[in-house]
Amino acid sequence: MCITYVSGVMDIMQTAGLVDKGQRRDATQQFLGICPQSFASYGAGVQLFKNWAEKHPENWSMARAAGVAIALKEVWPCA
Repeated sequence: MCITYVSGVMDIMQTAGLVDKGQRRDATQQFLGICPQSFASYGAGVQLFKNWAEKHPENWSMARAAGVAIALKEVWPCA
């Protein structure tokens, strides 16, 4: 279930990141977009989230999508 959930969040965030490139970005796109420098597998996204969750147990009660989004955004922000 983890890979399915993380992959859905990744797909939405990568799409928002693509819209960001070369266009004026609104606040939603800036918050949601991720921009990996190269291909990012779903497995990499899951591992990235697991690593983040282990380092931040204080956030275990937050909404799942928020935790995944924060973890992905920390590693793959859009410049």
